[in-house]
Amino acid sequence: MKILQLAKYPPTSSGGIEKLTSQYSKDLFNDQTRLDILCFQEHSKSRFEIYNSHTVYRARTLLKLFSVPISIHNLYFLKKVIENYEIIHLHLPNPLSIIYTLLTIKPWQKLSIHYHADVSHKFGSFLYDSLLKRILRRANGIIFTSNSLANTLDLSDVSLTRKIIPLYLSKSDFKEPYIDIIDDSLVKLSERKNILFVGRLVKYKCVDKLIKSFKQLREKHDDINLILLGSGVESGRINNLITKLGLCEKIYSITNADDNTKKLFLSKAEFLVLPSTTPEEAFGYVQLEAMAFCTPVISFQIPRSGVSEINIDGKTGICLPISSNDDSQVLSLSSAMDILLRNKDMRDNYSVNCKKHASKFLSEKIIPDIQNYFDNLFKSNIN
Repeated sequence: MKILQLAKYPPTSSGGIEKLTSQYSKDLFNDQTRLDILCFQEHSKSRFEIYNSHTVYRARTLLKLFSVPISIHNLYFLKKVIENYEIIHLHLPNPLSIIYTLLTIKPWQKLSIHYHADVSHKFGSFLYDSLLKRILRRANGIIFTSNSLANTLDLSDVSLTRKIIPLYLSKSDFKEPYIDIIDDSLVKLSERKNILFVGRLVKYKCVDKLIKSFKQLREKHDDINLILLGSGVESGRINNLITKLGLCEKIYSITNADDNTKKLFLSKAEFLVLPSTTPEEAFGYVQLEAMAFCTPVISFQIPRSGVSEINIDGKTGICLPISSNDDSQVLSLSSAMDILLRNKDMRDNYSVNCKKHASKFLSEKIIPDIQNYFDNLFKSNIN
């Protein structure tokens, strides 16, 4: 059984979807199953990489239009290789890949959708919804990452296999970092009293709200630092805001951190903050990564998202209701951080629960469901 995953970004990029495509290709590989990846490649030429378990086709991107990568090479790769696969597994949202799939998929091939996020609130959503309806009519199966996300789609007029399968952790995600190979300055920084954000610096992550909340928090906690672990298109705007608020000596931006460095800060932080408030944050994978190191989480109860299914309010951290405006969201986030910093017993209780909760998402508990899903699609293909 050969499966081609169609993804937006390479598996080496930061992000939950990107990590999942890599996990699938490695964890499901065996004598009968192989999952290759076709993705968009920014800032370099098209190429392909062959590994023992899978191949990654990286198609050069010409430009981005409303965060959608545009690439002719992606279609070229797809047309060249698509007949080698029994199943096409399409990770959404990814509008251009929907179009390319509809243009190239063969009648005998099975089409699987991995529905990662509801983007119906975004600009141009009426065009995307039209594409989504067309691809759903062609699809044979669909995977949702949470119950909340599954309830965002009306599938009453289509017939396809539906599964809810969350993102998952490997045993290595629970292993302590190798401190000896990390720069001493980063090790010393991690040992301070830190609040942590991990993720791409893009608009929907709402890092500006976190920074404004942190500004209010420092009036009560002068000894606390904020670590921003990540980079992205909003980096310049975020750095300008930090400077404007006079927080350059208390907020540390770490870009291009490797997985080992990320583990170091996840394991040492007082707690993690996921400040997103829109459904584009559909799962919040970093929440699980933090919980694997007993680190509590503060996040928001985002509608049409599984974030609050991962961070359980009052058990693994604080999951805040979304207030009516940005100012009230900033205030509630600052108050939640203040509560956790003042209450060590609460943090300790959450820490114990975090490790137990994260263990429910171990790969050995999730992978059999994924394998069965693809096996069933494949068997229906050859009958």
